[in-house]
Amino acid sequence: MHEGYRQPTPRPTSALKNRIWEILERPAPDDHWSRFFDYVLITLILLSVTGVALSTVPSVAAGYPLLLGFVETGTVAIFAVEIVLRLWVADLKYKSRATRPRLAYLRSPDGIIDLTAVVPYYLQLFVVEPNPFIGVLCTLRVLKLVRYSPALATLTAVVVQERHALLGAVTTILMLLLFSSSVIYVLEHAYQPEAFGSIPASMWWGISTLTTVGYGDVTPLTPLGRFFGGVVAILGVGMFALPAGVLSSGFMKEMKQRRFLRTAELVASVPLFEALTAPEVAQISHQLEPLVVQAGQIVVRKGQPATSMFFVADGSLEVDIDSHRERLKTAFFGEIALLHGGLRSATIRTKTRCQLLVLHATHFEELLAANPRIASAVQEVARQRLEADEKRGQ
Repeated sequence: MHEGYRQPTPRPTSALKNRIWEILERPAPDDHWSRFFDYVLITLILLSVTGVALSTVPSVAAGYPLLLGFVETGTVAIFAVEIVLRLWVADLKYKSRATRPRLAYLRSPDGIIDLTAVVPYYLQLFVVEPNPFIGVLCTLRVLKLVRYSPALATLTAVVVQERHALLGAVTTILMLLLFSSSVIYVLEHAYQPEAFGSIPASMWWGISTLTTVGYGDVTPLTPLGRFFGGVVAILGVGMFALPAGVLSSGFMKEMKQRRFLRTAELVASVPLFEALTAPEVAQISHQLEPLVVQAGQIVVRKGQPATSMFFVADGSLEVDIDSHRERLKTAFFGEIALLHGGLRSATIRTKTRCQLLVLHATHFEELLAANPRIASAVQEVARQRLEADEKRGQ
């Protein structure tokens, strides 16, 4: 390093830039501006794609040209502003690629989809004659919904994870298509030279037969050809079920993994579980079930039989005691009835929206036996509550 060289001091990130990054890239359930932005973008995406589809209807295109043009221009302008904002905050999202964060965004799947939403519009400005292909590209804006739909994002993740199995299934189907088209070409070429004039021409019959669509425009005439066609149709039912099975199993696995990660995150947020190691959190996560309860709802009612206890991950609850309510001061409740095999001793309701973790009676003894510290804390709180109930009863 040359003498006198000073490493440039990084400029502090402005509060406005951080806020825009949070709205764009880190949506939170309680962030109203983030939710508003997402709803606006979703509405614009659906409005834009609908406008593109309606513009292909001659009567609509001739009757409402100004309205369709306004919708197209307005939505594209907002999508373009969104891209500019995402480029501005790209260095906050791609910190590991500090040298070229904006290029990293443009090369990412989200960046490519965002560009696809606006580039076809500007291509149309340089095309003299209307091009239907550019209009088809405009409908790809619907892919932007993947960013705002957890279900679509999950499906995309499943496709990426199961790509090797899907590729194997598709390869098998293509091989079967080539084989069936070649055989039917040999069997039917002499009798139907127009329909089965070549192996590529026979593939139309192969596709309609393997997919069991059976358009009926091309059918075998020879007995051997018909028999072979029946065999191909049966094989097609099994072959085309492979990708569906791969996606179904992958989707269930992905949903189970995401549910487990969410539960583990909630477990780690409970004060009673703060000292647990990662393997212990993972073990407990399999025993606990997340539950969201809205404000003002009764979670347990006095006098009812107990089937579970609850841990509070987030929110505030209150206990009905002697016709008045007190704030629940512990991070769990419902343990007394499980410990002593009795009925619920109090009614507990939510004051705010609460995120709870439910421990069913079948796993209660397992949790306490495997974690002596947790067992000791639960039993001590239960003892204090029983003593307090006895004092109130005297």
